[in-house]
Amino acid sequence: MVEVNIELLTIDPSMSVPVIVLKEIEGESKRILPIWIGESEAWSIDHCLENTPVKRPITHDLFKNVIDTISAKVNSVCITAVE
Repeated sequence: MVEVNIELLTIDPSMSVPVIVLKEIEGESKRILPIWIGESEAWSIDHCLENTPVKRPITHDLFKNVIDTISAKVNSVCITAVE
């Protein structure tokens, strides 16, 4: 497993699609992994990164709220394929 951080959340200018860029934390090469995402996911991630409250959460916001409510923690996420 390779630990990453969110390096950047931006718009791909050639396709006008949101992209989240993950960057390797350790290692000499500090590889990056761009992932093209949907607008609602980008909106949600942006609000979370900026600590901006939302009036109407979308599905994954609700899932995060459930995890927080039961005092659970997501330890890792595994990307098994890049297509």
